Amino acid sequence: MVMNINKWTGTLAKLTAQSLHDFREESGDEPMAIFVIDCLPWDGFLALSFLTQKERDELPGEVSMDEMESWRHYNFNEEMDRWTSESGDWLVETMAEAWEEAEDDVRDETGKEFLRACVAAAKSPIVQKALEAFPLSPSFHISVTHADTKEEFYS
Repeated sequence: MVMNINKWTGTLAKLTAQSLHDFREESGDEPMAIFVIDCLPWDGFLALSFLTQKERDELPGEVSMDEMESWRHYNFNEEMDRWTSESGDWLVETMAEAWEEAEDDVRDETGKEFLRACVAAAKSPIVQKALEAFPLSPSFHISVTHADTKEEFYS
């Protein structure tokens, strides 16, 4: 499969910024500690999640991305119409197809290409502007982490 990663990244950035805008009112005034783009190319899965500073403070140790599903604002985009629209479906389908069609010796790199594209989307001006609307803790950061290796792609 031949795909345009720049188009994919731009579509993700646009949907992410719109989703952040839509979620802002619902999220309240509690400071956010972490924003995550959870990207699993092998499962065709994308999720946007926040960990609040209050939740972070209540954790006994370091934040584990393995525990992300327990966050109050995990996968907040899941029920948004735009993620079940043609664009949202296209993102996950394109990613899953690229993963499935990749030869075994390049499959890992294919997955990493999508993780790097998630980083580019998160760093895009439209996503950064959307994040500015949220109350953010002094230690706020963004994460795009490989679910299996725990490698952090956002820096």
